[in-house]
Amino acid sequence: MLLRLSSLLLSLSLLCQGEAAAEPAAKRAAAARRAAAARHAAAARQSAARRAGHKLSIARSRRIARCRDVFCTAQVVRMDGSGEQKGLSEEEVEQLVAGNRELLEPCLVEARRRDPQMLKARLEFVVTSQGQVLASRVDGKRYSPLARCIHKSLRSIRFPRTTMRRTVAAVTLAVPQ
Repeated sequence: MLLRLSSLLLSLSLLCQGEAAAEPAAKRAAAARRAAAARHAAAARQSAARRAGHKLSIARSRRIARCRDVFCTAQVVRMDGSGEQKGLSEEEVEQLVAGNRELLEPCLVEARRRDPQMLKARLEFVVTSQGQVLASRVDGKRYSPLARCIHKSLRSIRFPRTTMRRTVAAVTLAVPQ
């Protein structure tokens, strides 16, 4: 009887240890199922983006979502693999800016009056698919008096519509003396 009782206690103790060992295994299995579900959801998002015509990887889309600067989110690609133009070409941008230089000239003259050492200004601006200027900066500054004046002038210029959501354009202008 004593032998039978000790074997019963031993088997009960092994059974309890087995259940305790099964708990971490169950937790690992649940974590693996959650990870697989997350991978599946990410793949589904990526495939939906491809069907919609977007070719962003998941990592790149997360990187874009973290960046708050409009110049960071803009797409700079001008041509795709087939040769079909998607964004503005450099020639189009230069022609439009040169054709509308009289709008930018007063801003540049005022900047030269404030800083006689200024010889040129590098303009960077974001053009939407509708042809409107969304944001601009001059020599890397968005909120200087020159940048504000240039931005107001650039907003009055209409660029051609494109299939790209946003295009970053850059032009260097000589400051008149």
